[in-house]
Amino acid sequence: MPGKKDSRTISGQDVELTLILSIVALIGVGICVTYLSYGDNLYSVGEFWPSPVLITLICNELGKYFLYTALYREEKTLTREPMGPRKKKSFRSRVVESMKFFALMGFFVGLFGLLCISLGAPVLQNHEETLTLASLLTILTVFPLAVFMGVSGSIQYLWTESLESVSKVDAAYVTLVKISAAGAMFGAWSGSIVAPLDWDRRWQVYPIPNIVGALLGYTLGDLGVLGQKLISRIVPLFTFNP
Repeated sequence: MPGKKDSRTISGQDVELTLILSIVALIGVGICVTYLSYGDNLYSVGEFWPSPVLITLICNELGKYFLYTALYREEKTLTREPMGPRKKKSFRSRVVESMKFFALMGFFVGLFGLLCISLGAPVLQNHEETLTLASLLTILTVFPLAVFMGVSGSIQYLWTESLESVSKVDAAYVTLVKISAAGAMFGAWSGSIVAPLDWDRRWQVYPIPNIVGALLGYTLGDLGVLGQKLISRIVPLFTFNP
């Protein structure tokens, strides 16, 4: 029956979306790792401008959102307007939204920078390195959420951490963002463990282990969500709610 076919299709879309986004994420991180593995690029990863890692991750997150928009986005999603005639946004409203977006990103870059300093990053030196690490954490955590939900929606979610009246596909997207972000944060913090060790290695210099740890944690979080989704298709009780 057509109804049952549609139901099965919709029920599997969250797994399909998670798989697609995970593949895109792995490609993006793989590009970064390949770049860092070449020559001495790893030792300059803390430099804000020369390193393409940040822009690669930004393009990666935008690519994931555009794929979602093209393949799965419905007329009514998390913070989008309801179905019906929509008014085209004016140039002024678009400028205001863009300003809010960049203000949100700037706020979290500053917040992560202060967090890095509070956890041991140099206060009077390595400012560029701290800026790079803070920007990386913002790109891996808040940026994808703001792109997907908008500024107001992402702030509301960060404050309440609740999703209301959303499809399984939307929930799958947010779950992937949330767990990957948690992995990135934990990985960046874990990278600090090797810094004080008396090994005298170039890769121990701040913020190299933190950036590598963030990328590794982000990847593991992504793979963890994907694994859970695939297992839940076989064992329905093995579920995770965002």
